[in-house]
Amino acid sequence: MNQMIKTSTPAMRVVIEAQLTRSLTAGEERGVGAAFERRVQHVYPHALFEKQTAVLALRPRLLDESERVVRSRQPQFSEHLRGELAREFRR
Repeated sequence: MNQMIKTSTPAMRVVIEAQLTRSLTAGEERGVGAAFERRVQHVYPHALFEKQTAVLALRPRLLDESERVVRSRQPQFSEHLRGELAREFRR
């Protein structure tokens, strides 16, 4: 979440400065970041980000498991596919 805030704040600063037709002060810029952070935390609960982080941490293991399942079922898939193709081309 902090990374999202850090990357979004400069873009918001540019938009706000264009609307105000002046540069933001350092305090105003911090305020923009704080306001954005409050809204993100309100709309996207912290638990959601924790869950996302946990899923990303597990991703390599999930991919390994998926690959293992695909490999283990390849013979079964090949057999079924050959049968389907044989039925399809008999027509």
